[in-house]
Amino acid sequence: MSPSNDPGIERRKYRPSGAYPFGVEIVSMSDLKGRTGGNHLSRVHRIEFYMLILVTRGECTHVIDFEAVRCRAGSLMLLKPSQAEMFDVVSDWDGWITLFGPEFLFPTQSMLTSDSALVNRLEEMIGCIQLPEKDTSHVESARDRFNSWSIQTRTPLRGYLRNAGS
Repeated sequence: MSPSNDPGIERRKYRPSGAYPFGVEIVSMSDLKGRTGGNHLSRVHRIEFYMLILVTRGECTHVIDFEAVRCRAGSLMLLKPSQAEMFDVVSDWDGWITLFGPEFLFPTQSMLTSDSALVNRLEEMIGCIQLPEKDTSHVESARDRFNSWSIQTRTPLRGYLRNAGS
């Protein structure tokens, strides 16, 4: 049995905090460490959601499917459901982590099977890239706008999302 199929590896489901009822959550690594504890993050686990990680400060070594991936400020990683991963909780780094379940992209099973182009594109993007500094600042700006909008306007946003398909 390959390590990637090891049934002994803990599986982690997406459990958004109460502040993010929209199926997507953006959290800093420092906040995630505070919420879950460093020891919890430093164990290999298999995720059941998508995770987009942008390193904003320092350097770290993230482990994805048992391969070490060196990252520095500007590194952007996309992980998909079923991948094994482990955070570097020893190095001095921080970044923004966006978490979302498959249902955020594919609310129904039929969408998952009918939108094969999107699934294929996501598969191509899995891994790590290095963003130029100007692009990193654009991503951080978008994250700030999302956090401000979603937290301060939670009730109106829920109504908007419910009525968006009408």
